[in-house]
Amino acid sequence: MTHSRRDLLRRSLYSAGGLTLASLATGLPASFLRTGRLAYAETVKKPTFLVLCTNSGGHPLNVNCPGSYPNPEDGNDPRRQIEHAMTAELGTEILEEAGGVGYGAADFEEGFPCMLGSALAYAARPWADLPEGIRAQMAVIRHQTYTSAHPEATNVLEMHGAVKGPGRIGGESLPSMLAQENYAALGTTLEAPMLVGGVGFVNKGLAVRKQRPDTLYSMFASSGTVFGMTPDEAADLRDYALDRIYREMKTRGTHAQKSVLDNYAISRDNARLLAEDLSVGLSPVSETNDPFEKQILTAVALIEYRVTPVITIDLPFGGDNHQDFDLYNEVTETIRGVHYIRRLYEELVAKGLDSETTFAYLSVFGRPLKRVGGGGRGHYGYDHATVMFGPNVTPGLYGQITEDLKAGDIGDIPANESLETAGKSIASAVGISEGVIEQRIVGGQPLF
Repeated sequence: MTHSRRDLLRRSLYSAGGLTLASLATGLPASFLRTGRLAYAETVKKPTFLVLCTNSGGHPLNVNCPGSYPNPEDGNDPRRQIEHAMTAELGTEILEEAGGVGYGAADFEEGFPCMLGSALAYAARPWADLPEGIRAQMAVIRHQTYTSAHPEATNVLEMHGAVKGPGRIGGESLPSMLAQENYAALGTTLEAPMLVGGVGFVNKGLAVRKQRPDTLYSMFASSGTVFGMTPDEAADLRDYALDRIYREMKTRGTHAQKSVLDNYAISRDNARLLAEDLSVGLSPVSETNDPFEKQILTAVALIEYRVTPVITIDLPFGGDNHQDFDLYNEVTETIRGVHYIRRLYEELVAKGLDSETTFAYLSVFGRPLKRVGGGGRGHYGYDHATVMFGPNVTPGLYGQITEDLKAGDIGDIPANESLETAGKSIASAVGISEGVIEQRIVGGQPLF
């Protein structure tokens, strides 16, 4: 390795996002590198990794997902008012494929039976056709997000201030809080979440830097590219980072901190193996031009090699569709979005990771359940559907649509605490204990 290349890698340890690279190089949690302290989480359920789908666009997912179509046997079901795509506008031809099946407007115009565990729901056909393995552990939570503005996406991830730091001191984002509480139990290299796609957020007051799939692949590719880090270079970087840490700890480190170095720091061989693993695990990223497929493959690789507890991604479900007058984009992108959920599940099953991974969707807001002037849809903070599945999820529909087409109370939980309820339910699904959830999210109740 040339001196210039070695210097480039070493300087990157102290650049933006350097804690992530330093933690990967040494095996030491980023919290220890930053503060000299470790945090441990109590767990009662089996902890799981989380793939969290976020976006600031506000997809119309809530219009077509399970629970968005009326029970055909109930003539008074308020969901009969919901307006969907129509064959009269889009025709009867196939518009997009998911899982090798072609779908069109006819698959959205009326609801199809969709079993969520033992609960019967009705959904657009692509949702109803998802593998039973997904639907057997899928829940849909109807709730409000308390906002109808795109720039509020980060605030929704913070539950408008309801997510707190440890001891309820300060604020935090939901993905960061979940990662902080689960990394010790999962034994990940990082205790911070990784932003692969979707909405930006903070972790302990610092903006989390987006790690694009191609950039991550190039970092660990063994091809000798300018940004590629070969296994030997990873081992060299590990030695350099630890040497610096040991020099600092020798003069002012405590006994406990020195014990952490001995217990957590990975060996030179393990640093090389991690680079080799990620080089292999991320290699499929270079084999596709599909940006959403890249995110899925990256997320699965980061879980497989236990890099981080939480990965955020973005998937298409119709987007900001004011001008989508015939709902063509809503239909085609929803089909694609459901296809990517299927692809994520397939990749997890292939790697044997489906029993330790949870998926959840949380956007800035939903879309009106009636079209605006017979055309597209506007912004709507009164109804959002958090769709999730995982081994700790109790499947079913949670929450109801009211007569005025808003997400109402969830049992005895008022609608004005429904966003916090969705956040607490995600936390419970990834295995965070009830006591920690109550401490770190104010309001609402976990649903399972």
